[in-house]
Amino acid sequence: MVLIDSGSTHNFIDQAIVSKFGLPKIECAGQCRALTLTIQGLPVTANYYILHVTACELVLGMQWLATLGPIKTDYKQLTMNFNMAGTSHKFHGLGRTGIEALTDKEFNGLQGTRLFFQIIPSNSGNQPTSYPPAMGHLLAKFS
Repeated sequence: MVLIDSGSTHNFIDQAIVSKFGLPKIECAGQCRALTLTIQGLPVTANYYILHVTACELVLGMQWLATLGPIKTDYKQLTMNFNMAGTSHKFHGLGRTGIEALTDKEFNGLQGTRLFFQIIPSNSGNQPTSYPPAMGHLLAKFS
C-alpha cells in the first residue's frame, strides 16, 4: 500500500520493507535511491528516505509529485490524473465509506514490528472509570 501525500515534503519507505527485500541503501543518508515500484500498472522510480512508517510501506510526497507537472484530483471519486513521459495516467484511491475498523486481513497485512493503535470512536457514551496500570501509564504520556 502506497500513500500519496501532498503534505509530505519527501518520499519515505518503511525500514521493514527495506530489510524484507534486501533493498540497497546508503547508510550515511538513510536513503534508497532510484527504487522502481509498480503502482496500478505504472512503474514509478523515486528516491526514498528510510523511516518507520506506521500506516503504509511507502509515502510518495512532493519530491515525486513535483515531477509530474499539473495533476487533476477528484477527492469524491478518489482519482488522480496526471501525465508522465507524455502519457496520461489515472490512479484510483482505496475508498472507505466512513471511519471504521480495519478488517482482520488489512490489520494482518501491516508488516514489521511496531506499535500500532487503532482508535475507533464509541457511540455508547460509556467511559471506563479505570484502566489497567500499563494502559494508564501509556495514556498519561498523551495527556
